[in-house]
Formats: sequence, C-alpha cells, structure tokens
Amino acid sequence: AVVDHDSFDTGVVVTTSDEVQALALTATNTFDLGAVAVTKTVDGAGASFVEGRTYAVEVTCVLPQGGPTPTVLLAGKKLSLTAGQTLEVGDLPIGAQCWAGESDNGGATRTTIAHDSATKPATVVAGRTAGIAVVNTFDTGRLTVTKKVVGPGEGRFSFTLTCTTPQGDVPLKGSVARFTLKAGQSRVFDVPLGASCIVREVDVP
Repeated sequence: AVVDHDSFDTGVVVTTSDEVQALALTATNTFDLGAVAVTKTVDGAGASFVEGRTYAVEVTCVLPQGGPTPTVLLAGKKLSLTAGQTLEVGDLPIGAQCWAGESDNGGATRTTIAHDSATKPATVVAGRTAGIAVVNTFDTGRLTVTKKVVGPGEGRFSFTLTCTTPQGDVPLKGSVARFTLKAGQSRVFDVPLGASCIVREVDVP
C-alpha cells in the first residue's frame, strides 16, 4: 500500500485556526495480477478413438485474505478443451488459489487432475503462469473374432465390425470395419474399453 502521508516528515500539518480544517489522506493498494493455465492431455491405448473430442472443465479460484472464509473469485468457470489445448484464465490477484474439476470426461477410463480441490490448489504467483493439468486416459479391450465352418467350405468369408460407446459410434479404420477370415482363422481387435460391438457376416455363400 502507498500512503501519501506515511511518516512524521510527510505528515499533514494541522495549524492553529478558528476555522474547521479539512485534512485528506490517500492510501493506494496495488494488486499485481497473474494467471492460471489449464492444459488438456489425452493418452492411453484408446486415445486414437477419441480424436477431436471436447471436454468440459470447470475452474474455481479463491483469494485467502486472513479470514476464515476466502473471497471467491471464480466459481466453476466453464472451459471447453480438446486434446493438447491450453486455455488461460487471467486477471487473477497474486496469491489466488485455483483448482479444476471435469463434469464431462468424454468417457475416459480415468481422469487425473493435478489440482482438483481446495485442499490441493494451484497458487497464482508473480512472474509465471500457474498450471493445472487435466489428463484423460482411454484404455482398450480386446475383441476376438473366430470363423468356424461346419462341413465342406474353405473359402474366404467377409465380415463387418461396428462399435459404439455412450459418446456415439467408434471410428474404426477400413481394415477393421470390414475384414475377411478363412475357416478356422481368428482375428483380434483393440477397441475402446466398455464399447458395445457387433460383428456381421456379409456375402454368405
């Protein structure tokens, strides 16, 4: 804080007078500002199945000021991020404490947030941007398709594969979405963990 009359030498002088005197003191408080950056990372064996997906993250920030209850600066500020994206929340006073939550993790197997509560906040400091990393991990499961033929017939048989999750259809590569097997052959596919998959045989001889 800066006070224009903050010592004996610079104090306001009261003179002897029969008139009421108006005295003025000016105190100026300066608050430096900083920022917190929220970064979204998507990893795991199933990350390729969720390219372009958007995730909803909420940021809350408070400013401790010595009392029992901190001052709320942001309460669940909503951010929409895609994999690899960083969004910055600025104009936060130095000393602010921020954390994040994720209301929609896009169907991730698990979510890890470095600062996810008031007891584990990221603190805004001077000279650098505080960071909150939000990581969504997508695991895969294995689907095995085996062709069995009863009686004569050793030709090549054609199949289609489709998979869905609560987030919608799973994008499958052409060689996975449509494939062939001979009698007795098997093929193993990596699909999103928890996906519902349907195999259909087409062009049945």
